[in-house]
Amino acid sequence: MKSSIFVLLTVLVLCSLPIQPASGQGTHGSFMKGSKLTSAEAEALEEELAADPDNKANRKKLLGYYFRTSLRNKADAKRKVEHVVWFITNDPESTVFSSPYLKIHARLNIEGYRTAANKWDEILEQDPENDNLIKSAAQWFAGDEPEKSNRLAEQGKQLNPGDRSFPELLATNYRHQVLFENDEEKKSELAKKSFEELKIAFELSEPKKRKVMRGKMAKAAYAALEFDDAKEFAGQMLGDKSDNWNSGNNVHAGNNILGLIAIKSGDLQEAKRRLLAAGATKGSPQLNSFGPNMLLAEELLKHDQREVVLEYFELCREFWSRGGEKLDQWADEIDNGKIPKFGGNLLY
Repeated sequence: MKSSIFVLLTVLVLCSLPIQPASGQGTHGSFMKGSKLTSAEAEALEEELAADPDNKANRKKLLGYYFRTSLRNKADAKRKVEHVVWFITNDPESTVFSSPYLKIHARLNIEGYRTAANKWDEILEQDPENDNLIKSAAQWFAGDEPEKSNRLAEQGKQLNPGDRSFPELLATNYRHQVLFENDEEKKSELAKKSFEELKIAFELSEPKKRKVMRGKMAKAAYAALEFDDAKEFAGQMLGDKSDNWNSGNNVHAGNNILGLIAIKSGDLQEAKRRLLAAGATKGSPQLNSFGPNMLLAEELLKHDQREVVLEYFELCREFWSRGGEKLDQWADEIDNGKIPKFGGNLLY
């Protein structure tokens, strides 16, 4: 049970991060290097930190290691908390707090979470109008206390209305709250709030960033039932003929969104065409790693359109080489008259 909660929370956090090409450089690279450490190497880094406690690079590597081990090792969970609290105390305006590697989830470690949360409250009280500090805290609280994160983000918007980070975080928080809300009316309200905040972030963004954000905008508009806006952004994505790391995402997401809208209007043939067009993408760093979105495929299965979904799976094999086993499993379930549980591949 703990591991399933951990996976879900991690997926949600990762979904909230800015979309970017895979890289081994910078802060993320340090965390990734740490995730590959052996226990002996981690111990050696801890010894180095005892002599040089301000070595942030080593702390990031250790947080990468403890991200992998803390769930099953209480001693490592305690050490992880110590490093997170160190960053809150000594570098609270750092960009690291948007990273999943510094998250301490209350459901998994309530004592550690309270320790870190109390330190945040103490730091915030000392400098209540520091928008960079508020941003870091809002990002850190997002997973476990979305309402507190929202309050901080709203405060940050007031202090620095030109910073796109605050409305973008609010949009992400509202989107995540939709996943845990059972009341359809409240879900709709949250989805609309998410889209409205994302529109603010979009308007505050530079043109280059706007191009990357169009996928988020199309998905948020669809979730908010703003289909005209969703069509507009999806059309822009498909009309972008540039060849870069995000091109495959544009083809995949743009066609999926237009297919979902087609189903809403009762046009199954158009939805089927769009599904196959989405599968014909060249792939991307995200698609190659996490796999294709299955929301349109699931909707078509509900309309008994099995053959086109199986054809879509075959197209997805071209870019999702590591997902062959999962695609085989899903195909077997469809052959047996079932609709697979697509899990994280349904998240938009």
